[in-house]
This record gives sequence, C-alpha cells and structure tokens, in this order.
Amino acid sequence: MDFLDLVKKRHSVRVYEDKKISERDLKYILEAAQFAPSAFNAQSFKFIVVQNKEKITQIATAAEAPFAAKAPAIVVAIGLDTTNKYNQTDVSIALDHLQLAAAEKKIGSCWVGTLGHENVDKLFDLPGKSKIYAVMSLGYDAGKQMPKKRKFFGDLFEIED
Repeated sequence: MDFLDLVKKRHSVRVYEDKKISERDLKYILEAAQFAPSAFNAQSFKFIVVQNKEKITQIATAAEAPFAAKAPAIVVAIGLDTTNKYNQTDVSIALDHLQLAAAEKKIGSCWVGTLGHENVDKLFDLPGKSKIYAVMSLGYDAGKQMPKKRKFFGDLFEIED
C-alpha cells in the first residue's frame, strides 16, 4: 500500500474487538514513533503503553473518554521537557507516526484530546518538567467507524507561484 492510501485508510476508532495487540505489532508501531523527527533530535518524550484493564479504565475515566475503557491498550504520551517550546509538537509528530504504523497493521487508534489530562497526570509519577500531552487508545477495529468526511482540496490549500 502506498503512503497516501495508508493516510486515507487511517481513521479514529472508538469501538474495539476484545483482542490483545500482539507484542510484535506493538513493537512495530512504537518503533515508528521512535524514528519520528524531533527538534534538535531531542526525542524528549516517553510513551507508556498500558494494557492492564483496570488501569485503562482509570485512564479513560480521568481523560473523559469512556470509549477508551474498552481498548486493549492505551498509550500515554508524556513530554519530558515542557520548557522546550517544541516539546508538544515533537510528541504530536511521534504519535502521528504511531497512528499511521498502527493503521498499516490494521490496528485502530483514537487520539484523545486535552480533556482531563490533569486528572490523568495524577495517575502517573511524572518527573520534573513533564506533562501528559495526549492519550491514545489502540485496538483492532470492530468495524463501526463513521464515514470519513474531508473538506475539498481547494478549500484547504492555496498554492502560490
């Protein structure tokens, strides 16, 4: 599959099969995040992959994302240096790589925005200048996604000579 097909295939998944993600697939998608670019190659982030059902439920509740409680895994994306103005962007780029690699492996994901992150922070022992920037649910798609709607190309982009 070429890259544009992969990007078009990826969608937010909120209903998951009750099936654990294989260790091989999990390592593959995490490696994609590892090789994401970051400002000054700082890679100032840490991703915690939670697979314990009780902890997943706690995170989903704290993040105000009840659908995530049914995911077989949750990635908690932590920026390790919030004084670095690029830290949140770097974390976001790595998560985007992770999502695309997951889609390639037919693993669904959903980026949980900023709601409740201060509550999620309380569930983890975060070092110094760290902050949770995102929570992402992962799991095999149960096939109940909404059709993907996008604005027209010309409404989004202007190409100047």
